[in-house]
Amino acid sequence: MNKYLISFWMILLISFSSCETDDTMLMPTITGKAYEIVLVMEDGFWEAEPGLMMTKIFAADMEGLTQSEPVFDLAQIPSSAFNNLFRTHRNIFRIDINPDNRKESILYSSNVYAKPQLVVDIKVGSAEKLKEVLQNYGPQIRDRFIAAELARIISNYKSYEEIEIGDKIKKHHALYMTVPKGYVYDVEQGNFAWITLETPKHSQGLFVYYYDYVSEDQLKKENLIAKRNFFLRKYVPGPTEGSYMSTQIELPIETRAFMKDSLYMVELRGLWELAGPDFMGGPFISRTTIDTLRQRVVTVEGYVYAPKEEKRNYIRQLEAILNSLEILPLDESLEVNVK
Repeated sequence: MNKYLISFWMILLISFSSCETDDTMLMPTITGKAYEIVLVMEDGFWEAEPGLMMTKIFAADMEGLTQSEPVFDLAQIPSSAFNNLFRTHRNIFRIDINPDNRKESILYSSNVYAKPQLVVDIKVGSAEKLKEVLQNYGPQIRDRFIAAELARIISNYKSYEEIEIGDKIKKHHALYMTVPKGYVYDVEQGNFAWITLETPKHSQGLFVYYYDYVSEDQLKKENLIAKRNFFLRKYVPGPTEGSYMSTQIELPIETRAFMKDSLYMVELRGLWELAGPDFMGGPFISRTTIDTLRQRVVTVEGYVYAPKEEKRNYIRQLEAILNSLEILPLDESLEVNVK
């Protein structure tokens, strides 16, 4: 490991912190659109390689959508334009490239000018040093901004929670998810539930299903897709007789495994389609984990149908709901169907 990386790790131990003020109650509420970042970077750097790197990391196409949409919308301004109009924005990313910055640093700060706000500051001595920082830590910074957006969504949903749906999920499935008002509990079939939100322009849906745990092989990608198709064929019909929701396998299905609190999760992101004569489709995201208390494999997922509409924010809203998943403790009052 070179001297630069050693010193940078030491800086990160000090700089990776969240600075919160004690008077957040007096702060204004954040402004700006969801999944938008105000990028404070001088024009000369934005129009050169540093700007290209920022775009590649933070405005790359989001995985698992039917059309090209960026992970974040970047709104670049020079430091001289960073005034009160921009200071209350939800996501602020400030890049300071200056020879006087003898040590590189990354600082995460919460609620600096508004709430709930995330501000990230990078200080480097040159464009070349910025390139090294972004190569090593860019994805982590991007994920931090994503996590902040998801937390805002679920915080808002908790204020407008559909209590009746939450209670049904608890009673019949021994699970908890924060489902906001507007959703309707459509289907309850033993170990399968279907919850929907319908508007004139789009549909968002949630599935909950589970089955006996046998081995870790059940968490392999191909087995998760096969089980998904089994449940959807059985319970999610299309508008024409014989049609049903299925998984689009001609295009890549992204998979990742991670820990969410104490739960090991396997996530799939891809596209769904209707099997049969009807032509419909859209993005989906699923999360699968093991309920060790009841020895079952639990999957929760969300899907979007929004022809002619952008879908990034819709799927992120569903992702926030899935993020709220909890496995409830054993309780004799819960009527859980494993089969």
